[in-house]
Amino acid sequence: MIKTSPKLRKILSTYGELPPYLPHMPLFITGCMRSGTTFLADQLTSHPQLLKIGDELNTVWTEMGGANCLDKCEYKDENSADISKYTYNLSHYFINFIHDSKSLKRHLMRGKNRLERKLGKIFYDWTDIIPVNKSTHLINKTRYVNALFPDSKIIIIIRDVYAQSSSLKVHFEKAFKKTGKRRYMPDRNKDCWHILNSSDINPLSFKTFPPHFELIPKMWLRLNQQVFHDLEHLKPKQFKVISYEDMVLDQENIFLELFDFLDLKKSHKKYENNISSRKILYKNTTTSGNPINKWQTHLTKEEKAQIEKVIGENQETYDFIRNKTEAMKIK
Repeated sequence: MIKTSPKLRKILSTYGELPPYLPHMPLFITGCMRSGTTFLADQLTSHPQLLKIGDELNTVWTEMGGANCLDKCEYKDENSADISKYTYNLSHYFINFIHDSKSLKRHLMRGKNRLERKLGKIFYDWTDIIPVNKSTHLINKTRYVNALFPDSKIIIIIRDVYAQSSSLKVHFEKAFKKTGKRRYMPDRNKDCWHILNSSDINPLSFKTFPPHFELIPKMWLRLNQQVFHDLEHLKPKQFKVISYEDMVLDQENIFLELFDFLDLKKSHKKYENNISSRKILYKNTTTSGNPINKWQTHLTKEEKAQIEKVIGENQETYDFIRNKTEAMKIK
């Protein structure tokens, strides 16, 4: 009988069953919707130690993690973190995902993705793998995430209110045309967008988009203010704040700093340098154009005025977010 080499048996997942374990605590990436979280996660997970676990995992967080991330995105902190239950559930999910990712099928899927989109890797360092969960619905749950995984690290990305509002408007409008569902701004000050059928609420109320565009910059203020308040409860070594605009304009420096923050194996340094040094054209999935300034043509005169009005009425909050971003971001 011909024996398969150990390396090939690993790739094919034909080796004997190994006891599952989580080599490292997960890395979490969050920020407001349409702030570049997908782009950031896709580039980081081109590193052999960083494995993207699904996409947003909204259903997983809702059904297994005790945090609603589906039609209602509610605020969570450590006071509602059942560590014995939810940490176990999520860790088990991450472990199983990593185990399944070693199969031939998963290798072929990653190969196809690599060939077509030039993203991710095919082969990973399974011994020291770090699961990566990117979810915009965790922006108002950083204290909750930290309570469940106190040794994990979190990356928060902040985008300019004009650019983010422009992109999110298009994203929400497309979703509304497709599903007929509107975004609702909850009364509870720490909650994010809820999703409602048109029949569930009067669309003429001043709490839904469409049609009320001014809710988008108001939610930008709410969520970014909240995340900076919540970060005060985390240790500085546990998180990094980056600016979307800096990531687009200075990719090399931003990614080198992030890899240093993640403290990855020195033997993979060449991958860090390769990922950081390549100039990647940022592709936005909503509208075409330069991601830094295209909002100037994609927002109407009235919409720009509404953003300015929201800022003017909440100048202290806006200045707080800008000052915190400038003080804490990677430079």
